[in-house]
Amino acid sequence: MEHQVRDMTSGKPLHLITAFSVPLLFGNILQQMYNFVDTLVVGRGVSMDALAAVGLTGSLNFLVLGFIIGLSQGVGILCSQYFGSREYAQLRKSVTMSFYLNFSTGALLTVLSMVSTRQLLVWMNTPAELMADAWLYINVIFGGILISLAYNFLSGILRALGNSRDPLIAMIIAFIINTVLDVALVMGLGWGVLGAAAATVSAQLFSAIYCFVCVRKIGFMKLEKKDWEWNGALFRKSFVLSLPVALMNSITALGVIFMQIAINGFGAVYIAAYSVASKIIIIFEQLDVSFGTGAGTFAGQNLGAGKTGRIREGIHQVNLL
Repeated sequence: MEHQVRDMTSGKPLHLITAFSVPLLFGNILQQMYNFVDTLVVGRGVSMDALAAVGLTGSLNFLVLGFIIGLSQGVGILCSQYFGSREYAQLRKSVTMSFYLNFSTGALLTVLSMVSTRQLLVWMNTPAELMADAWLYINVIFGGILISLAYNFLSGILRALGNSRDPLIAMIIAFIINTVLDVALVMGLGWGVLGAAAATVSAQLFSAIYCFVCVRKIGFMKLEKKDWEWNGALFRKSFVLSLPVALMNSITALGVIFMQIAINGFGAVYIAAYSVASKIIIIFEQLDVSFGTGAGTFAGQNLGAGKTGRIREGIHQVNLL
């Protein structure tokens, strides 16, 4: 039980945040690395044009999945606060209301994104020779939106409870599965970009299943029938907390899309180069992302416990770090 949750409302703040953030850092790097493996296998195993086709869909992917990831963060905010205040009944209720919000929105976005993909690629000035591969790759990725949402939703719950170890294990599993399937489907069976997309979605599915099993092992997280009864106040609270993060991600993605439109005008060589460079840069951004998440979990738990002075102490220390 000790590894499944971490109480961050007592103890040295910097030690707690660091112990939480370091496994998260390795997990985030692995998550970016398996995207990098996709790029490597497609570039080496198919062609430069295929690499460019996969690369130019990254901003569209970020637009939709970034919104979904932002939306799923609402459950983490509520869970950390209710865990900090030891209100386990409210915690479970916040999970079910966030589930209603996230998965209804995710289902709608799956349909909308798959219907509009081709027109969006045209609007992005996608070169004609890359259109077929780009459309195929991103459509498979969009078809797995609910799978990606499930992983982010469940890992968000674990992190809110101070558990960054199991999301790391989930990402290690995903990395191994993605790498093996990439080589098997792209290089072995010759599926091209379809194989890379299928490998990514399959890896996310296994990581979501692993996180689900981990959440189920936490005693106070076992959901009962009454936990699924509608609670409008908690649903609205989840929506209000989630929407700003979701919109922030999407607005950032729009900026990336406009940059991608400009790059697409230069042709496949430039698109491929930009794609590879972007994936390298994102790996080095994970330090701030990971410690930011750690500080957020620490703040959420202590806010729930009413220890606002402790929040200021912890944020000050992690900023110095």
